[in-house]
Amino acid sequence: ANERTGADGQLYYDVAVRVRSYVDSNPLSPNPEDRQEYQEWDRTMRTTLGVSNGRLYSLRLQSRTAATDEALERASAVGKSFRAFEIEPLDE
Repeated sequence: ANERTGADGQLYYDVAVRVRSYVDSNPLSPNPEDRQEYQEWDRTMRTTLGVSNGRLYSLRLQSRTAATDEALERASAVGKSFRAFEIEPLDE
């Protein structure tokens, strides 16, 4: 996780987690030699966390781990643009 101060002066955390899924080519076979494991997908989940109004706010993005540099820069820009705004409570 990376800690940073946003343009609004609030503290934000950027977290990235890589998740891979593996599957079996023949999961019902009783013979191990008949089963071949292979990677089904490889994704990176990116989350930006911020606190405001006594609540935790999050922005979640995910992409292929092998995404292009341009796509990663875009995801980073979106994460850095996230703001947790202060709101006034409703009068009851």
